[in-house]
Amino acid sequence: RNKKTDTPKLAMFLRAECAAARALRVRGGVVWGCSNCGAASPHTTRLHFVCPGSLGTRKFLNGGHRASSSSSSSSSDSSALSDLSQLVATGGPSALFGGAGAAFAPPPETEALRDRLRRLGHEAEKHGGEHRAEALREALKALHADHPLARLAGVHTAARVAERGDRPSWEAVAALVADGDELVQVGAARAVGRMAEPGDVDALDLLQRVQREASRDPLRLAARDAEARLRGQFG
Repeated sequence: RNKKTDTPKLAMFLRAECAAARALRVRGGVVWGCSNCGAASPHTTRLHFVCPGSLGTRKFLNGGHRASSSSSSSSSDSSALSDLSQLVATGGPSALFGGAGAAFAPPPETEALRDRLRRLGHEAEKHGGEHRAEALREALKALHADHPLARLAGVHTAARVAERGDRPSWEAVAALVADGDELVQVGAARAVGRMAEPGDVDALDLLQRVQREASRDPLRLAARDAEARLRGQFG
């Protein structure tokens, strides 16, 4: 296929999947590689395909990459593009991107827990009673999971099923504003605004402290919105 049509699509995919997306250099519709790495620096992505570039190709394999010789001719580029085109023609887009998607997917046990919490949350809203109690128990347990997506699912489910004003529950969730993952931090701050009793002084103090001490805007803004919710300023 034509380089000008294929390469930008590949570049877009790399930007979406690469953990160092801003380091990817694209010039004139050509992916030139990652400026983060250099020959000795490890790359965090596990993309299993070849990225064509006008100075040769870079292969992203098994958490690292190797640059081909700068003396690679344009025939190398054409060969790489031809290989990509043939791969898509015979196996469809999933043949190209399937391996990369699998590399970035959460572990099976984490995905199973997220599915279970979604199902429990649905049953709790539909049936209440013991279903709600079970969903809350599982959600609070998930707050201590190893994977951040599992902890985030626990936060969301707890906010979904806990009774408004359930102090032990919202305090357990609030502890995750200090989590090592930013998405979990933001989710926890927002959840406090949904779980605590409106006007709860302790919850308001917590959210104000988070706003003062947060080092990044997403957490600060989430705490601000949660405070507004507890003050009855919206929703």
